[in-house]
Order: sequence, then structure tokens, then C-alpha cells
Amino acid sequence: MPFVSRLSMTPVKGTALHHPAHLTVTGNGVLNNQRFYLIDARRRLFNGKQHGPLVQLTAEFDDQRQHLSLRLPGREPIAGTPDELGEAVITDFYGRDVAGHLLNGPWSAALTEFVGEPVDLVAVDTPGDAVDVHPVTLVSTATIEHLRNVTPEGERLDHRRFRMLLEVGGIQVHEEDTWTGRDCSGGAGVS
Repeated sequence: MPFVSRLSMTPVKGTALHHPAHLTVTGNGVLNNQRFYLIDARRRLFNGKQHGPLVQLTAEFDDQRQHLSLRLPGREPIAGTPDELGEAVITDFYGRDVAGHLLNGPWSAALTEFVGEPVDLVAVDTPGDAVDVHPVTLVSTATIEHLRNVTPEGERLDHRRFRMLLEVGGIQVHEEDTWTGRDCSGGAGVS
């Protein structure tokens, strides 16, 4: 019987993943997952593909208090209410335009210092829009284990590498690939 074995999300795209006990999935995905993202000086999406050490940053966003906290190695957390919006930007997310606004405040300066080049933190205009392609992604624990077994030095392959919203147990290797377009809630009222 399939079951969710792990949930993974982060409020700032490319930063360390959180593994909450539960998530609410809407028609536009998990609204606080990747609620913010980075762009470079040319206004292009900037993430772990350009700078792997972003995963050393921990971001937390409290939706009720509208409070964002970023923890960067070797410095005090940068925290506050990201309500001072600056310039409107449109960012290409793999062929799809995502609208947002630059965040005014200490965020971008601290991130620029950490990255070593100019970057800006952007608040997405429509929560849930700042995902790569699909609002809900999943991989099975069986598929991850299979990849560990067939990849040179695969024992070092970490589930976080895939950055999937859901990890599913209780199914066969690559079975999740057959689920595209199917209702997988089982009528259980998944939230």
C-alpha cells in the first residue's frame, strides 16, 4: 500500500529543505513552498544549479505572521516582515513566466555577500507559482534505493538531491512514473 514517507519543502528556492509532518496541497501546489526565489544581475533565475552552497542556507517563513528568517553560515539570522516590495520582475522558470517583486530590506545584500555576486530576493506574486514545472513532484523510496545501487558511489546519493515535494514508500521501482494524470489521493481527503 503506498504511503507518504517524507515531505520536503523550502520557502526560498534552492535553500535547505524542511521535512514538515504535514503540508496542505492546493490547486497551485503548496503555497509556501518556494514562496521566494533569487535572480541574478541579469534578472535570470538563480538557484543551486548556479551556486550549490545555497543549500547551506535555512529559510523559514511564518505565513500567519508574514515573517521570513534566513540563516546564513557564520552570521546572525536575517529576519523580518517581507512586506516592502520593490521593482516588479518577470522571471523565466523553464519557459514559463513567473511574476514577482524584489524584496526591499537586508535580504539581497546578505545573499549577495554569501553568493559572491549580485543577487536579489524576489517574492512571488502568486504563491505556488515559483516551482520549476509542476506544483507537486514525487519520487519513490524504491526508485531512490535503486539509483543508489546502480550509480557508481551510489551509497552517497541523498534523497535531498531530487528535491521532490513527496517521497512515497510502499511501491515498486519507478511505479510513480505511471501515476501522471491520475488521482492518487485514494479518496482519503488528502490535505
